[in-house]
Order: sequence, then C-alpha cells, then structure tokens
Amino acid sequence: ALCRAMDRKAWILTHIPLGVDVYATLHAKNPDADPTLFMQAAYNERLSAVFRKYGSTIQFVLNGHTHMDDFRLVFPEGIQSGALASMIVTPAVTPEFAQNPGFRTLQVVRDGGRITDLTVFFLSLPAQDQSPLWVEEYVFSRTFGTAPDTVGLETMHATMPGDETVRNAYIAHY
Repeated sequence: ALCRAMDRKAWILTHIPLGVDVYATLHAKNPDADPTLFMQAAYNERLSAVFRKYGSTIQFVLNGHTHMDDFRLVFPEGIQSGALASMIVTPAVTPEFAQNPGFRTLQVVRDGGRITDLTVFFLSLPAQDQSPLWVEEYVFSRTFGTAPDTVGLETMHATMPGDETVRNAYIAHY
C-alpha cells in the first residue's frame, strides 16, 4: 500500500509460489482429488488477493521452493488473459533432487527497478577427478525473444502451445 501511495514499484520475494503443486497433484493417491496447492487454500487466496489488488504496483515476484526454473502468472479471477503479476521461480543451488545446482542473475534498470533480462547458470557436476564449473545455461531474452516481465511471460505462455521452439526451450530449461 505504501509503494502504491508513493507511486513506486515493489519487488516481492517469497519462498513458496502461488498455485498448484503439480508434482504432488500427479502423485496423489486419489487421482480424482482436487489439485494440491503449495499453500493452504486460505493463504493461497490471501496472496492471490494481494496480487489482484496491487498488481499494477508489483514490479517483480521471485519464488523458490520447487527447485525448478519456472514461472507463474496471476490472472484476474476467472480470466486467463491480462496477467496482473508474474512470478519467477528460481532453480535450487542444491543437487538434492538429482538436479544440477543453478542460480540466476538479473539485469535491472536502475531508475524504477524494472527487470530487463535474466541469465541462468548451472553447476556442471563433473566426474570425481574434475572440478565443478558454473556454466551459463541461457539468457532469457535470447532464448525466448522477450523480457522476463509480466507482459513478456504472458506472451510466452500464450505462444508455447503453438510454437514448438519456445515450448521445447521452456521444457529444456525447466
């Protein structure tokens, strides 16, 4: 509310992203059960309400928890366009789930804090007699042809079903 009153943008950093836990949902004992949310439904709704109310003030949302390189969009209730906010889910720096550790760097416009691009790096886990090496995996704008902001992510989301190149790039980096 303070950022909105001061006509400023806000960044939100959370551990757990909004929405459905796809892994838990797919591995549920009852396949007919409702999807499993990452957060309890009441908390999921409260955070959704914040995004709906302050979407124009929120510049960037960064999440973790899933250990995957992913994104999520927050749409107005019942509508699948006109995203109010987007969340970038960052990869984990641990190989705990048989993944190569990863991290991202952000390119930020100094005045206003807008994210213009991001680069993801991963740790190439070598054979025992070699040293590990951090390697650039991809640069978002070069890979997906857009900025990693809400408009760019919504465009990417809408393009994926019909664009095999974008879809395969997303799957490869997920």
